[in-house]
Amino acid sequence: MKKDDAHTRRLATCVNFNGIQHDECGAGIAYASVREKPGVMPCLPPFRKGEVCKTTCEKFRAHTPEEIVEQDHVTDDLLAEFFLDIKAGRCTVCHQPATREQVGQCVYGRPCGHRMYQGKA
Repeated sequence: MKKDDAHTRRLATCVNFNGIQHDECGAGIAYASVREKPGVMPCLPPFRKGEVCKTTCEKFRAHTPEEIVEQDHVTDDLLAEFFLDIKAGRCTVCHQPATREQVGQCVYGRPCGHRMYQGKA
């Protein structure tokens, strides 16, 4: 997905949306009560072009452009910290000195034991 497309999607996503792994959104609305079919609900823009959700939700509030800029700054800062920890030989969770150990698809910090990331050590 292009950055502009992702930005547009986020502008059309409700601030209360907390992921489909939850039964309710952050405002307490049950997703099952507003979901028309998988991927079609008023808190998210449709995944397929031309598809429109006919259901509405009284708790819907879109992100403002300013909120998205702030979220992007927070994400950029967290990613910068993550990569600095990797480069400096620190755990990405507790920020203590750590060696990396590959276990399957995951990389763990030793001696702390935190799962740092998925990929190659």
